[in-house]
Amino acid sequence: MRHDLVVFIPGIMGSRLTQSGHDVWNLSMSAIARSSVTLKSLPLPEGLGDGEPEGSHAFEAPGALCEPRVWPGLPHLGYRDCLNHLKNDLHDRLVVFPYDWRLSNRLSALRLKVFVEDRLAQWRERVAATSPGTEEPRVIFICHSMGGLVARYYLERMGGREIASALVTVGTPYHGAVKAVRLLTGSLPWRVPKYVADRLTPVVRTFPSVAQLLPVYTAVHAPEGALTRLDSVDVPDLPTSMVRDAFSFHAELREAQEANDVADRMKGQPSPYDLIAIAGGGSHPTDHGLSVSAGDLKFHATLDDLREWSGDGTVTGLSATPHEFEHTGRTVLHSYRHTALPNEKPVLRQLSNVYNAIPLSEYLAEDDMFGVEVPDFAVAGEPLTVTVTAADPRLRFTARLCSAGGDPVAKTRLFPDGTGAWQGTLDTVPGVWTIEVASDRLETVHRDAVMILDR
Repeated sequence: MRHDLVVFIPGIMGSRLTQSGHDVWNLSMSAIARSSVTLKSLPLPEGLGDGEPEGSHAFEAPGALCEPRVWPGLPHLGYRDCLNHLKNDLHDRLVVFPYDWRLSNRLSALRLKVFVEDRLAQWRERVAATSPGTEEPRVIFICHSMGGLVARYYLERMGGREIASALVTVGTPYHGAVKAVRLLTGSLPWRVPKYVADRLTPVVRTFPSVAQLLPVYTAVHAPEGALTRLDSVDVPDLPTSMVRDAFSFHAELREAQEANDVADRMKGQPSPYDLIAIAGGGSHPTDHGLSVSAGDLKFHATLDDLREWSGDGTVTGLSATPHEFEHTGRTVLHSYRHTALPNEKPVLRQLSNVYNAIPLSEYLAEDDMFGVEVPDFAVAGEPLTVTVTAADPRLRFTARLCSAGGDPVAKTRLFPDGTGAWQGTLDTVPGVWTIEVASDRLETVHRDAVMILDR
């Protein structure tokens, strides 16, 4: 039996941030309502790049986020269910790497290297003392979203692959996400008031991590109908320096991975670690591409009309597939939304199979998948609309607005709207809540976080 150490790495916005013991990111609703204080604290110095922040810009990251929290455009359910599952299964084998998600992924990877190699040395000493003769432990990385990019950079660029036995990525944008364009240009969904976007965008533009999430696949619809890359067009309000850094970051990662693969083949050996990619493959509306026409920026849910395009509401199935996979068929698909993925039971069973060394079984999504469109930002007193799309017209759906503990605050039935979709509205009260959408015939429940602010 192996005793590999398991390292969990949260995604963007998924770690608490504190300064001098006070929360900066993991705020109560009352603190979020006074967001001007938070927004003054979060920006990084201009031109920081891959550097270390100093003084008032330096934050600690004491742990992973557990409660639902919402930054408009980036809702987060937290990792309570996921971490409870891992702790119950793994006990002392589990360590969590929280980090300052504002910073460059290169810097976070360097910090990960120091963290992991220290924890692994301690763990190996313990295993050698308690289980003599056991094969020397290695590391299994379980990563959500951007955390997978941090881990991959460490593995392929900083020698981490020599101590790794597996890398499991859950909704990791290997090729970036169009949502990063929205965040960096202030093109947030219409539900987010303009004054909110105007305050948030200058802050996000100081985060090197978000720039490194820009899409590097052919995501731009050119005027002549062809697809091209983001670095070949001018996008209004998107600095070219950010685009260059995104392509540079991903090129560094890919070149290192390909060079390492060649070195492995020259030695006649396989990769030292297994790569398992899990993605949200449902029909949740997801930005796949964008176009610029007469200075106007538009976003598209597809790249062409030749096939169905799937995603988790944030990351496309295409982007959640590592580039060394020859097709998306090797990616394990579940029908959940991005922030819910790491907390859902089929995904947790999958993770257990990996760290318990059980042969990997692919828990594919149900035949009757359904997609959900929910806002991540709304105003109290205004109806919150929930939309569902599904192939089976016999299905019935219910939406609930729940507290972090799962207690329902509001509930509604969804009804066909005549277009092949189901819709319903929920009454809203101020707070950060979880939206749950369920069918009477399917076991799948889709969840996401929503922030409701006072007028």
